[in-house]
Amino acid sequence: MKSKGKQVVEKGNDHQTRRSQSISWIFYYVILPIVATAIFAALALQILGYNVIGTIGSRIGQMEGSHLLNSHGKAVATPSSAATVASVQLAQKEIIIKKLDSQVATMKQQLTQSDQRFASTEANLKQLQVELKKMQNAATSASKEAVVYANMSSQQAAAILMQLSTYQQVLILKNMSAADQASILAVIPPKQAAKLLQAGA
Repeated sequence: MKSKGKQVVEKGNDHQTRRSQSISWIFYYVILPIVATAIFAALALQILGYNVIGTIGSRIGQMEGSHLLNSHGKAVATPSSAATVASVQLAQKEIIIKKLDSQVATMKQQLTQSDQRFASTEANLKQLQVELKKMQNAATSASKEAVVYANMSSQQAAAILMQLSTYQQVLILKNMSAADQASILAVIPPKQAAKLLQAGA
């Protein structure tokens, strides 16, 4: 019995020894040469100017970052991509703000121009109102003066009338009757009489 047990143990040990020898052979004659060849090839390419190490690092980073998934199965944005999106959104908002500022400035300019035009129109209107008031006062005064001139002799009325401006002469003559106008114009020098008639007397 003891000899059979020793034989079984020896067979087991022999099996383990063979297995470890085969694993060692695969490691030393297959895996290690492949790894060494890859390392030497990478070094050779690096020396020749190819950025092998940087390329491998970036690929590993892309694989780690681009395939991250959240609980809903959607890709999770990396901090760098989130910052890029935020900066783009900020730039877009700044562009919108600049456009709005430009529109506000244009509207303010237009409003200022409208205020200036309104002020100018208002000033012109006030000036016209003043002139209209003057004309109304002058017409009222001419109507009263016409009565006074009508009660004078033609020579007296013509002598006084000649001292006034052409505009006042016309207003006074307009408020007289046709007979009084004719008697006064007959005394006034012909050129002045013609001028008054052309002016509307």
